Amino acid sequence: MFGHFMTFEEATLASHNSSAKKTYEKPFVFCTLNDNKVIIEADSSSFYRIALFSKSNYSSSFELLSHNFKSPYVDDRPKTHPDKKERRKYKLIFFNSSLIPIFEVVKKVTIY
Repeated sequence: MFGHFMTFEEATLASHNSSAKKTYEKPFVFCTLNDNKVIIEADSSSFYRIALFSKSNYSSSFELLSHNFKSPYVDDRPKTHPDKKERRKYKLIFFNSSLIPIFEVVKKVTIY
């Protein structure tokens, strides 16, 4: 969808206007569960924009939750089936100021 992503190791990009290089450190992402709400936290200080997607074990594709993620993000959507546990995946895509995707991080959470 967004093209090629760098590995979780340091990513290096050539600057558009010089031979200088910019280095991006692996971003941290934490997901915690609090009263059936998922709280997603990420360090956004080195990135221009972060897109946040979610997918449950009852869906076939990721759904966009935020195209301009602000930490912390609280996902308070109810479970698809209230009487069953639900596994959710959260995908965060980190962009530089040229809106080039640099990192993709996927976290998994189970809501009981």
